[in-house]
Parts: sequence; structure tokens; C-alpha cells
Amino acid sequence: AGPSPEGEAMAGELDRALGEHAAPIRQLLRQREADGGAAAGPPTDRDRYRLFAAVAHAVIATAQAAPTALVLDDLHWADRPSLDLLRHVVFAAAEVGERERLPLMVVGLHRPVGEDTPLAGLLSSLQRERICQTLL
Repeated sequence: AGPSPEGEAMAGELDRALGEHAAPIRQLLRQREADGGAAAGPPTDRDRYRLFAAVAHAVIATAQAAPTALVLDDLHWADRPSLDLLRHVVFAAAEVGERERLPLMVVGLHRPVGEDTPLAGLLSSLQRERICQTLL
């Protein structure tokens, strides 16, 4: 059985909203589907950057259309590629926010982590930016 008419309509809306950035996201979804849902990273750095740019564009476009809150729970379990994606999205949104109003709030929840973890590195870089606040 193929996708439902509703699913195809949503996919069409996503393609229109993302424009040129829809292809990398679709590619990732196809890879995950082919691997039975297992996480499969893009094969090259260029593809990885295209995916990161596409996701950042999607988040930014969503926030430009309506106030948006992105809540990410259990970041202490996130792998390095996921945290790299989060870093890219946050800094891309901050760059756009410097030029125009961007009603976007990203909330990351995590347990305490050791200094040598990937999350600690991300938190350290985010805490140096004025766009970020830490709440205990």
C-alpha cells in the first residue's frame, strides 16, 4: 500500500515550504526507511551539511510563519551527530534572529553530564552566547 492521500498532501506542503531544502530531508527519511528505521547518517560531509541546512531552514521557516517552541528532552542520551545538528539549528536561527524578528524558543532538557561528554561541549559553546540561558 502506498502513502495515504492525506500523507501525500502533507508531503506536498512540506516540499513547498522547504523548497530546495526538501530533498536532503526526504533522502534521510528514505535511508531510514530502507534500513528498517535504523539511524543512517548521510554518506558525505557535503550531504550532512545539506541535511543540517535543510533542517535549520525548516525550523526557521516554521518560526517565521508562527511562534514556535522546539522542546528536546533527554539530551544527555543524544549522540554526537544529533548534537551537531542541534548546534547548527541554534546558531542558524540566532543568525537570522540578528537580522529579523524570529519568534523561536529552543528548550533542551538534560540530566547533569560529565565534562568529557559531547553534550557538555555543546552546552559550553551555547552558554558563551547571549542568546542562551541556563535554568537549573
